[in-house]
Amino acid sequence: MGGSEVSADEAQILGNKFGPWRPFLDTPSYDRLALLERLYFLEGNPHISFDLADTKRDNAPTAHYFIDFNVFNFVASLFFTHPHICVSERIGIPLFYRELGIHKIEMVEHFQNLKDDLKSGDSALGFMKMLNKINTRYALPVKDNIDFIRSIPDIIKDDSPPPLAELNDYIVAMAGGVYRYQPEEGLVFASKPRSKTKFALTSNLWSSSVKALSNLFFYLKHTAKPGQLLIIDEPETHLTPQNQIILARLLAACVNQGIKVLVTTHSDYLVKEFNNLIMLHNLPEQIRATFMSRKGSPYKPGEMLNPDRVKAYICQKGGVVACRLDQYGLEVTSMDEAIHSMNETANELVDMMEDANLGLVV
Repeated sequence: MGGSEVSADEAQILGNKFGPWRPFLDTPSYDRLALLERLYFLEGNPHISFDLADTKRDNAPTAHYFIDFNVFNFVASLFFTHPHICVSERIGIPLFYRELGIHKIEMVEHFQNLKDDLKSGDSALGFMKMLNKINTRYALPVKDNIDFIRSIPDIIKDDSPPPLAELNDYIVAMAGGVYRYQPEEGLVFASKPRSKTKFALTSNLWSSSVKALSNLFFYLKHTAKPGQLLIIDEPETHLTPQNQIILARLLAACVNQGIKVLVTTHSDYLVKEFNNLIMLHNLPEQIRATFMSRKGSPYKPGEMLNPDRVKAYICQKGGVVACRLDQYGLEVTSMDEAIHSMNETANELVDMMEDANLGLVV
């Protein structure tokens, strides 16, 4: 930490590394706050040191804003890959993404609010507060989803590795078409190549299921990489039971291509299909090969789900409980109990209907 004097070399480093923050650092009320970057090579590793020696306690929040904004994000990036999150609000984003100019709207609003801090003479603290509010006004996953859709004109210039990009065949099968970006029309959902029926629909004409799958399509095709974390909130939203089953196979294929997948779901179709894929993996190789070579078999080799790579949890009684997992798959008691109760009621009603038809009801 040390003293607050800045050498000529350190001043040069400070100017190069923190140029955009010079108004903050040069503010007179912070003349005792020396934020120094000293690079030392200790055993070949860079070392960053900060001097936050300020006698005015009222100035401490500004230093905290600065650290939160830079140091924490840098350190976190060393340990965590940036996840791709498909939020439940993803349904509406393709429809309104052009109108959702979040940054422009927020900058105007917060610059208007900045005038109070300017009157108090604390422009640096006001500026940092503004940046903090901009980052916290909207839920970060929602903001990231909006930014992702708005960045599609740029991300389509690159493609994901072929094994991942090819997983979009599942989405094409579910949606019945392909997604494209066209400069004039924006996002377009179009007929599959070589399809006899031709169509091209702008996002205002999309069905809910087409909107629900669009984010995942562009992610897999253009930005997905092995080792990333894919989080999907209620992936079954607006999907038919058959498409939920296909989606389960897609997520299993993603896991087998090196993507970590985290989903929150209320769909027993997803869970049952995950269990089928676990049992498929656990079959003896010869029996599995015979089953999968059978005409009409719905499964591909890349869809088998190794139970060692699966964990599931349910929320109950104010806590989180791990689901039982065996060779037959996951046991999700909350779903099983509800389905069992419905089946019992249905069976009882069927018996009563049959008795009534036979005139046995008294």
